[in-house]
Amino acid sequence: MTSFQPGFYVAADPDPEMLLVEPIDHNDIAFLHRELDFLHGHLGISFAFVGVLIENWFSDLTPWPSDPVMGKQSFGDRAPDTLNRITGEILPYMEGHFPTLAGKPRLIGGYSLAGLFSLWAGYESDLFDGIAAASPSVWYPGWMDYARSRQSRAKAVYLSLGDEEPKARNRIVATVGDAILEQAGLLAAQGVESTMVWNVGNHFNEADIRTAKAFKWTMERFLVIS
Repeated sequence: MTSFQPGFYVAADPDPEMLLVEPIDHNDIAFLHRELDFLHGHLGISFAFVGVLIENWFSDLTPWPSDPVMGKQSFGDRAPDTLNRITGEILPYMEGHFPTLAGKPRLIGGYSLAGLFSLWAGYESDLFDGIAAASPSVWYPGWMDYARSRQSRAKAVYLSLGDEEPKARNRIVATVGDAILEQAGLLAAQGVESTMVWNVGNHFNEADIRTAKAFKWTMERFLVIS
């Protein structure tokens, strides 16, 4: 089953046993089939996927404002609004339409700023069992100070990065390599089941497949944990 609802996209197997939530933009919709085909081809579990459409990528996914890092686009502080929309509207919608999801694992994940948002959601809310953060923007100003002062509420967290990403010309973005290794260390020290995977290439290589791999690893954790 696939359907478009106002503000989100749903793809669900019959009687799903796991819920995947991913912030996406309109351009991502054309590539979601690759991500979902990868998961169906590698896992034998029925799941429901909801892609949450994000109108302003630079504001709706970031929890506090920041000056521009690349170009002239500044960052906003509407991540709490996006999280409230997901937890207050989209999760009840999905679990109301798919009764088999009741009490089953909820995973949230995404790529780049959507990966950062997913990590942040795992600190702010206890409604997500697993986090699938592919190339998350942990270079974001203030992020590591935030992460050092918080305990993740998720049971499992996947992190990844392209091996060319720390070589970015932008000096702030280039801190992502050290930041993600510190992020991985913080999660390990907190006893969160986690992994850190290096992919080949820069930030723009196979974002859909990298995200699918992030969800795959996270889903596999709950085939055992749940």
